[in-house]
Order: sequence, then C-alpha cells, then structure tokens
Amino acid sequence: MSKWLAVFLLACVAFTAQAKEVGTVYWVPFQIQTYLPVTVDDIATMMDAPCVLTSEGAIRDIVEAAKPTQKPFNGNAVRAKISEGKATLVVDNQGTLNMGGKMLAMSEETLKEVVLKHGGCPIEK
Repeated sequence: MSKWLAVFLLACVAFTAQAKEVGTVYWVPFQIQTYLPVTVDDIATMMDAPCVLTSEGAIRDIVEAAKPTQKPFNGNAVRAKISEGKATLVVDNQGTLNMGGKMLAMSEETLKEVVLKHGGCPIEK
C-alpha cells in the first residue's frame, strides 16, 4: 500500500512542478511570404499550438526593446501575436508594432530573444 502512495505523491510533485502558463505566442517567421494575408485573427488559426510563456513581463520587455519608427503597421502581414494576461501585442513582418497609435519596431532576433527569455517556446534561434 505504501508503494502506491509513494507513486501517487511523486506524480503529484511532477504535476505541480510544471511551469505555470502566463501567456501565449503565435509565431510565423518574418521572412515567410504567404499566399493569403496573415491578420491578427488568422495567425492563431494557422498555428497548430501556441508557444507558452512561463514568466511574466514579455510584453513589457518587447516594448522596452523596441525603437520608434515611421514604418506603418501592416495588419495583413502579422508575424507574431503575444498575449499575456489581458494584454496582446502584435508584430508585422517588418518588426513594427502599434502601441496605442505609437509605432515601434524591433528586429526578429531581438523579439526571439525576449520571447525565449519568458518561456520555452521552440522559436528557431
């Protein structure tokens, strides 16, 4: 009987040791050319499963790493959709993101680094 109790306790410990999901990332590499537009709504349906963010602050870190730009955001060329709590951030194929009318931009490499810092996402590095 104690053998089964030990197995049960080990299973409980393994289950609780799993990382907590604090957000998701849908990702299409920036250089990919698509036949159809990829919009904010479409990107989630194009992916089998999102990457999982396991630590908070990804959106904050992305915004802090981005620089002001004059490039307009292209809603038909979405390449990343990051959701964390109630906040969602969308990035186009040029690295442009729209933060309340303020245009910011970042490289794909910087975006990958920030996302990888906050989760176990299998985004190619």
